[in-house]
Amino acid sequence: MLISYLRKLLTTSADRTSRARFAVWFSLSLLVGLALYLYKVSSDFNAEYIVQDDARQWVFWMSRFSDRSLFPGDLIADYYQSVVPLGYTALFWLGNALFFDPLTLAKILPVILGLIVTAYSFAVCLQILPVPSAAFFVTLTLNQCLSMRDDLVSATPRAFFYPLFLASLFYLLRRSLLPFLISVAMLGLFYPQGALLTAGVLPFTLLRYEGGRLRLPRDRREYAICAAGIAMILATLSLHAWKSGGWGQIVTAGQAQTMHEYSSEGRLPLFYENRWDYWVKGQLGGMMPGRLPPLAWAGVLLPLLSLWRPKQPLTEKMTGAANILPQVAIGSVVMFFLAHLLLVRLHFPSRYTQHSLRIVISFAAGLSIALLIDAILGVAERLPRVPESIRQGLTLGTILLLASVVVTRVPLNKVARGRHVKSEEGGLFRFLSTQPKDTIIASLSPVGDNIPTFTKRTILVAREYALPVHTGYYARMRQRAVDLIAAHYSPDPERLRSFIRQYRVDFFVVDRSAFTQEYVVENSFIRIYPEASDEALKTIERGTVPTLQKVMDSCSVSESGGLVVVSADCILGMADERSRLSYRSSAQATLMISTSLASTGRGAASSKSKIPDRFMP
Repeated sequence: MLISYLRKLLTTSADRTSRARFAVWFSLSLLVGLALYLYKVSSDFNAEYIVQDDARQWVFWMSRFSDRSLFPGDLIADYYQSVVPLGYTALFWLGNALFFDPLTLAKILPVILGLIVTAYSFAVCLQILPVPSAAFFVTLTLNQCLSMRDDLVSATPRAFFYPLFLASLFYLLRRSLLPFLISVAMLGLFYPQGALLTAGVLPFTLLRYEGGRLRLPRDRREYAICAAGIAMILATLSLHAWKSGGWGQIVTAGQAQTMHEYSSEGRLPLFYENRWDYWVKGQLGGMMPGRLPPLAWAGVLLPLLSLWRPKQPLTEKMTGAANILPQVAIGSVVMFFLAHLLLVRLHFPSRYTQHSLRIVISFAAGLSIALLIDAILGVAERLPRVPESIRQGLTLGTILLLASVVVTRVPLNKVARGRHVKSEEGGLFRFLSTQPKDTIIASLSPVGDNIPTFTKRTILVAREYALPVHTGYYARMRQRAVDLIAAHYSPDPERLRSFIRQYRVDFFVVDRSAFTQEYVVENSFIRIYPEASDEALKTIERGTVPTLQKVMDSCSVSESGGLVVVSADCILGMADERSRLSYRSSAQATLMISTSLASTGRGAASSKSKIPDRFMP
């Protein structure tokens, strides 16, 4: 009796499930997702100066929504404002109009997006296997996968891939043309690479595997939906390309291979000496989706369980919509290799597999769990001669298996709250934020990455914003970085003053430990530029004291946590004072010489008669 009831509870189709039972499974999915995402963002509100790592570069410039005079003539702010997708910009502009400043909205969005992901993954699963319990397992697995990454919690454009891609799949499976076009258009407006991936997947959705052969559909509406979707995607991508133009050509594969910035230790680690790292594990060029929860590996059982049809009735309930999983996987892999072929021009290859394969694996794992539980309960039901104790043991084992799914085995320390950056330099940020809005700050310290976000003031160059993608933008950023490193460690006062005048720098933010070999070697920003870092190391090894180190204390205007704010005007003023002292000394010396010469002249005049005539004019 218990086995039959449990099997009915877990395997009844949605069309036969009461609304109350359906609501229970759906609500449970939302509650589990809500708990995970609330935990993920809980640390966002524990400190005044905390921000998600990637959100810094995407959101900082949006302070201009409230005050257009911020970041005047700022190269970095202008660049990111132009390359951020239109939909993403519009959403944050609307949020700002509704009194949600961009940083606050970025902290709230992961919870909202997570619930949308849960709802659409539940709905897509019902199109594949119309069993609410299976949909619950799918949403749980997907949310676990996402909880171990910082993609969704970042609230950056890639965070919108998951809800919008799942929405596109749902409306595609439902053959709902208008909602499908709206969802793919929004995907193009929020995450263009995701829209391009969808365009690569759509042709494969026309293939059917029936009777051991690949077939094309006879329904013309399917061709129309596919063509309309691709056309909509191309339109939105053209709009994004037009908006983000004006920064030079995108770096080619040949150029990237010669740049240290794309090495395994660079700003964008794309190229690795190990081919496995390059093609499979690489952050930017690898195919695999990275770290997954143990539960996700249940997905490898799906092909076996699907073929076990005579003994497992639940597999008979799977619809033709299940083809969408291999179709998405194949389309993703094709786009992955195309991105490698056109390296960097289609952005980075991993963007075409890591997100979509994570969805496919999660769906496969959730469906496998549902089929496996049904198989265990089916075996228990078909063993009438087996002692009741054994049958109850099978039932108890099934319940424990279910419990192990509900109570995730992913340790909380692996549930990524995102790579959040928490700064303790509140005094530094408060001081800089009181400076004029056109203030320009130069720093080699990692804290420079946070200055635009927390002070709303311009940073000359920083590692977080030095993206080597568009040649026009990065050439200027690279030159700034090299010049800053050279001036920072130069013993020549004139070189430091020339740098200040050239870039109109107002303040330097300097780590007290910045003038040591360890600092130069371990600073990830300085290491990106070997020619400049090598010269800095030589200066330190020779024992030569850089000019900035000499004036750091005398020109300090603020200090916080080992960070010193050095006034550029003070450095220039010291040079002017030296010039005045030098001029005064020269004037005094000239006066003394003139006085001496005058005295000599008077003596010569009085003894003119003593000078032989041949020497007189």
